Amino acid sequence: MRMIGSLPSFRFSRSPGLTFVAFLGVLCLAYIVAQLVLEGDINALVMGGLVFAGLAIVVAILNDWRRGLYLLVGWVLFEDLFRKYLGNNMAVAFAKDALTIVLYISFFAAKRQRLVKGFKLPFLVPLLTVYLVRRDSDFQSGVD
Repeated sequence: MRMIGSLPSFRFSRSPGLTFVAFLGVLCLAYIVAQLVLEGDINALVMGGLVFAGLAIVVAILNDWRRGLYLLVGWVLFEDLFRKYLGNNMAVAFAKDALTIVLYISFFAAKRQRLVKGFKLPFLVPLLTVYLVRRDSDFQSGVD
């Protein structure tokens, strides 16, 4: 019988060896974080936190591409905030590209399993007409 308010079990495997290895991994991670705090290297601590958050986001995107689209839009909205406080690091800009690639992979995997309907633009002919007229004006000489 589970008591109300009791913590769930952190045992994710029936193998005691795997549980022990996970426990050692958590201890090592706690030691590394403690050393970063003692050194005052908050920038590395934030980047490490962003890596773990990014991995969680990648798993969420691979499970459902629609959720990934919302997360990507949220990342685009708050990307400048992270860039401002992390010293304009290019890894932050690369994260957006990596999330986009994972989103494409998740979408095309869902499309391949026929979980996504195809979408046909009802205004495809007018759109292509405008595009082709615009491209034609690029090749006309003497017209600006």
